[in-house]
Amino acid sequence: TYMALGAGLPVIVSPMGGGGIIEDGENGFVIAPHDESKWIEYMRLMAESQELREKLSVHSKAKALNYVWDVVGAKRLRSLQNAEGQTR
Repeated sequence: TYMALGAGLPVIVSPMGGGGIIEDGENGFVIAPHDESKWIEYMRLMAESQELREKLSVHSKAKALNYVWDVVGAKRLRSLQNAEGQTR
């Protein structure tokens, strides 16, 4: 899911397959894993709408910037520093 975002690819995922990362309708779609009709509906929608794919792609690329090593590393460092400060 992270690599798809980085490549600017809109995705269709289940809640367990990336539901915490994908914002439904913004950079992809989050669908219940066993809702066959919804999976088919959204695959068709994405296949048929270039405008939708482009919109989701732009949002995917923007969201991916939250997951580059510099950003993630800085957040992790702050979390560790905060945790260390709370234990003293």
